[in-house]
Amino acid sequence: MIHLLVRCGFGYRQGALKLLSGYPRHAHREQQPEMEHVRVTHRTMSASVQISTPRAMYPDIEPYETGMLKVSDLHTVYYEQSGNPDGKPVIFLHGGPGGGTSPRDRTFFDPSVYRIVLMDQRGAGKSTPPAELRSWVVFGGSWGSTLALVYAIKHADRVKALVLRGIFNLRRKELLWLYQEGANFIFPDEYEAYVKPIPEVERFDLMSAFYRCLTGNNEDKKIEAAKAWSRWEMALSRLYLDPANVLRAEADKWALHHYFVHGGFMEKDDWILANVNKIRNIPTTIIQGRYDIICPAITAWDLHKSINTQGNVSPETDVPDIEPYETGMLKENTTWNLVSDIELLRRKLVIDQWVVFGGSWGSTLGLVYAIQHPDRVKALILRGIFMVRRKELIWLYQEGASYIFPDEFELFVKPVPEVERRDVMSAYYRRLTCDDTNVQRKVAKAWSRWEVSTLNLYLDQAKLLWAEDDPTALQVTRIECHYFVHGAFFEKDEWILANIDKIRHIPTTIIQGHFHLVPDAGHTTKEPGIQTQLLDACDKYKHL
Repeated sequence: MIHLLVRCGFGYRQGALKLLSGYPRHAHREQQPEMEHVRVTHRTMSASVQISTPRAMYPDIEPYETGMLKVSDLHTVYYEQSGNPDGKPVIFLHGGPGGGTSPRDRTFFDPSVYRIVLMDQRGAGKSTPPAELRSWVVFGGSWGSTLALVYAIKHADRVKALVLRGIFNLRRKELLWLYQEGANFIFPDEYEAYVKPIPEVERFDLMSAFYRCLTGNNEDKKIEAAKAWSRWEMALSRLYLDPANVLRAEADKWALHHYFVHGGFMEKDDWILANVNKIRNIPTTIIQGRYDIICPAITAWDLHKSINTQGNVSPETDVPDIEPYETGMLKENTTWNLVSDIELLRRKLVIDQWVVFGGSWGSTLGLVYAIQHPDRVKALILRGIFMVRRKELIWLYQEGASYIFPDEFELFVKPVPEVERRDVMSAYYRRLTCDDTNVQRKVAKAWSRWEVSTLNLYLDQAKLLWAEDDPTALQVTRIECHYFVHGAFFEKDEWILANIDKIRHIPTTIIQGHFHLVPDAGHTTKEPGIQTQLLDACDKYKHL
């Protein structure tokens, strides 16, 4: 039985797919979740939310055995055992690499039921368990999930079950998301501090640049790079910045990404997924924070699909050849036309100056209007800033948000043949402006559903119904896509920032959500929702 639990606020999406010999794996679909109610009163950088109370951990216990195990001429590692010596053995694999275990890690498991083995991996301080154990439940999060999956693939007969949290397959795209470009779209302020030790000319490959610093001979540079790397990870590991974590990054002189620059020493980039058929018979629970930025949900989603099917769902191929044409609503409809309309309205109303308030696309238009008519703007109030730069559009409609909403993205691209998915926006535009109304409606629904699914912290069923049924969805989608494929009709990609000098004197307030926060589903095991699900998952395997 494979369970995928995607934390999404205080509820979760759960799909349970039976894996029996000869059972058609593709015959099952995930059920939609029932979202629990949550009160979100603010969604700015300093969000005020009602956070759920996590389930209590098991009591603190001390190990009944500790030891050192020599595993090579170079390495001797630490291990410990706690709980019930005659109980069901479970091994906890920590994150990192290099993170190490802590006494708290013992408290995920019922000590009356489990024989709890903690190990610190090479270079981290503790160790692997005694060899006489025949089989065990393997528990791992983050890098620990990588190691657990590799261990299970190599020793499938020794694994009773897998409990995995914050899935990390060490693929190149996951590393690029975290350390090069992806997470920086959500944490641009922390990213700036992260790249500061690296000369600008070397920033095209940050992992390699950091590796050179960390393995060089300049001790000051080593410490500076280690602190910057560690602070970046600490800043992203919780939904709300943990000052204690940040202080730890500032105080410690460690950063271990030896594994990352070498791709985990795997034979190929997707080695885990390529070998996942070897663990399909192992009971597995995947617990994933929807808004885990360090290990984004796309990895858990890819693993979930790989375990339960031999391949991806084939894209629809019945879309006819289409040519775009310009409909009436799109003629003479550009950013400049809209700015002209705003100014015409100001004159008609005999207003000398006004405060301009805009959110999302409205923030784009507000900025452009202010740049064109700065003498008419008293102040700007902007929410959810959008400058229609190519990288912003790619993030939302091509690759970026797909890492956080991989399940919804799969539905978004479904109407587009795979051969056209290198440029999803253009593929949509051809269909939204073709002369086949059935094709238009079909892609408008998919586009609208994608936007609605990523719009709020918690899926708004009323908006989802609008995306599915409202005839105005086609109108909105067509106009949106018209502006986006034309780059808002700007002369160059960075037009707004290039002209920002013209509005520096205008009082401006920017209200920006750090991202669409959920209060209890970040990356670490200390997030309330993650903690509860991990405890439940461990309890579920007591009977094995």
